[in-house]
Amino acid sequence: MEDDISLSLSGATIGDHYCAVITDSDGGDPVVVIGTVSSSLQSISADVSSLIDGDLTVTLWVGSGPQVSDNSYKDTVAPTSLCNDVTVSLDAVGNASIATTDDITDSANLTFELSEYSFTCNDIGEMTVTLTVTDECGNEDFCNSTVTVEDNIDPDALCTDHTVYLDASGTASVTVDDIDDGSNDNCSIESRSLDVTSFSCSDFGDNTVTLTVEDPAGNTATCTCTVTVEDTLLSVMSCTDLSVELDEMGIASIDVSDVDTGTTDNCGTPMLQLSQTSFSCSDIGEVSVSLTATDGSGNSNNCEVTVTVSGPDTDCDGDGLTNAEEADTYSTNPLEADTDGDGVTDGSEVVDSSSPLEICDYVYSSVTLPKGEAWADADCDGDRRSAVHGQHRYAQRDEAHGNRGIAIVRCFTTSISMRGVRCFYAPLLLLTDYVTVCAHLKRPAPVFGVGLFVCIACRRNSTGL
Repeated sequence: MEDDISLSLSGATIGDHYCAVITDSDGGDPVVVIGTVSSSLQSISADVSSLIDGDLTVTLWVGSGPQVSDNSYKDTVAPTSLCNDVTVSLDAVGNASIATTDDITDSANLTFELSEYSFTCNDIGEMTVTLTVTDECGNEDFCNSTVTVEDNIDPDALCTDHTVYLDASGTASVTVDDIDDGSNDNCSIESRSLDVTSFSCSDFGDNTVTLTVEDPAGNTATCTCTVTVEDTLLSVMSCTDLSVELDEMGIASIDVSDVDTGTTDNCGTPMLQLSQTSFSCSDIGEVSVSLTATDGSGNSNNCEVTVTVSGPDTDCDGDGLTNAEEADTYSTNPLEADTDGDGVTDGSEVVDSSSPLEICDYVYSSVTLPKGEAWADADCDGDRRSAVHGQHRYAQRDEAHGNRGIAIVRCFTTSISMRGVRCFYAPLLLLTDYVTVCAHLKRPAPVFGVGLFVCIACRRNSTGL
């Protein structure tokens, strides 16, 4: 490449200034030659030795201009800048950018500079950007462009399931913080909202809730989750003790309303049940009864009450005496027909004027029950032999005297005392045989009783008969 080139100023007006710019195709720094046109100056020379080998581009401007300090003149004609409005969209991280080659009219050998190149979420909306165009001689021109920054990316809505528990008033609530599991946006989250925040007893179980997330640009996203409503509170118990009297049949009953005094639950009316509702003679006294309340969620609570059972007009043991008579008058057991265990009911002994509390004091014609173990072991006549032992002794002696016409099949009592005499019971197989029995027993005496059994009284003698 030559070191110098010559440029013609043919047609220029004397006194005009000129500006020549020479560039190469390989991107070297341009060579600029400026000066004024004179009558003797018909061409100019430029040293291009600094340029890299390649094709040269020469641009020459000629015109009027101010004089500079070095008495030379330069091009002062400004280039013409042209701007276009532009819209940019923020990316996934909230950034956007523009370049001068985009949407701005370009001309060769001009430089372009923007007041703003990059944009963020803070720039959403319209912004004024200034383009400065400068030629090689330093002349500048400006224009403004409206850059619209948009965010078209929806937020990422993330939900998590949640469980709430009904309070004492039967209500529960959730907030967005309970549901939001880290929703995010390329810029920021402007607002979050739930379609349902309050729950009651009617919402027990699983409920679908929607979270809506919105960014500053108005983009929205939603997600759904399951809110499980549970009730773990127990019913508040309120109950009272009560007393009941057995009827003439020995029966009494109660229901929930007799015991409950206002049991409540946070979710409506619980189901109430009693552990015992019916009472009989065996329950006379104090009975512990449980009132249980079960709500709709299966929570159970209970309270204990005392039911006092009485039956003053009832004959629980069927002995002919009311409970009140036995307890208050005769001091007998109202639940035991034969208090003293002598085989005679308490009522029969009272009728016969014998004591229902004395095992050896009864009227023989009133024997109605099997005698108890206490009687079998008793020695009512003081002969140091129990009733059972005496029974076997008499049977043996009867057989020894050949009195086989009377079969002493079972002796309910032998050798017992009543009014100073001794009494012997035997089945009446042949009525006339009572004489034989008395002969065997020594000293026959009158018969005190008729019916299935005959009581024969004999005086006491030296053998104990």
